[in-house]
Amino acid sequence: MRTLWLLCVVLLATGCGKDTVPDTAVRPVRTITVRLSDNADTRILSGQIQAHRELELSFRVGGELKTRFADVGDVKIAGQPIAELDGAVQKDAQRSAQAALDSALAVRDQVEKNEARLRDLLSENAVSKSAYDNALRELRTAQEQVTSARAQLDSATSHLAYTRLNAPIDGVITRKWAEPGEVVAAGQPIVSLAGSHDWDLLLDVPAELLRQGLATGQQLRVWLAGAPDVATTATIHEVSPLADTVTLTHPVRARLDQRPRGLLLGSTVMAEIRLQPRPGFVVPAAALTSKADHPAVWVLDRQTMKVQRRTVDTTRYNKNSVLIGRGLADGELVVTAGVQLLHEGQQVRLLGAD
Repeated sequence: MRTLWLLCVVLLATGCGKDTVPDTAVRPVRTITVRLSDNADTRILSGQIQAHRELELSFRVGGELKTRFADVGDVKIAGQPIAELDGAVQKDAQRSAQAALDSALAVRDQVEKNEARLRDLLSENAVSKSAYDNALRELRTAQEQVTSARAQLDSATSHLAYTRLNAPIDGVITRKWAEPGEVVAAGQPIVSLAGSHDWDLLLDVPAELLRQGLATGQQLRVWLAGAPDVATTATIHEVSPLADTVTLTHPVRARLDQRPRGLLLGSTVMAEIRLQPRPGFVVPAAALTSKADHPAVWVLDRQTMKVQRRTVDTTRYNKNSVLIGRGLADGELVVTAGVQLLHEGQQVRLLGAD
């Protein structure tokens, strides 16, 4: 009985060995026929609407903020007041400079009369030449003092004008930085003003798209996220060569050609980027393998039904496909399924073409 059981085990093991598929077995694969074409890739990125010019307005002089004439959301026209400092010190300086100028003018007028009188007497030989020269020097000194006093008055007047902050462009107040009663320093922001005439689209673009030809002058299709009917176009005018240290993307700004109703500052929008066409062969990402650390694909010979692993140059990667620039010929068969189980020169059979 035991001998019979052992014989059955041996026979079963032998039968299993016959059913085992050897490594040289014909593998089933799927393929595609590649065609050379100009492939214009399209990418969609999200971005934000910003003002083309956004300014942080500040005073040129320091002092106590007396009044702020603007709040967040207020629309301002160029020249309208934004804020004012307590200009008591500047007013005193202006009055002092004006008094100094008035005094210098009075001295100059007196010296001018004296110089004219001595000039007439000199022509009659009634005074010495040295006396007239002294009068002439006093006149020139008085004139220089008038020039200096007038410059000091102009400076004091400018400093008084600097205590009033006006809108340099048409825009809307987007942020306030200081409140009345605060002592602010020269250059300290008081409000932020976003220009109302031109708006930009700000995008964070991967370096890959820059390498694929994204550049200034290119036009984008733009629409409001969640509302595709609120759409316009934009033209790229600025591409930063420096990548963000955190996201490793490059800031790109595009000027909106129009501002459709419903699009507001800060809105999140979608932008369609059409890259420059590149000739090549599009294959599924699953078809890609490697050979000696280089990208490769399996190419099927129609006559022998054997595969060959061929290195290729890839020019563009998408989520589900790869663009191959060199290494393939038009009409060749590329294996798209079963690539992990193949070896050089292996014979295959087709399950079907993708």
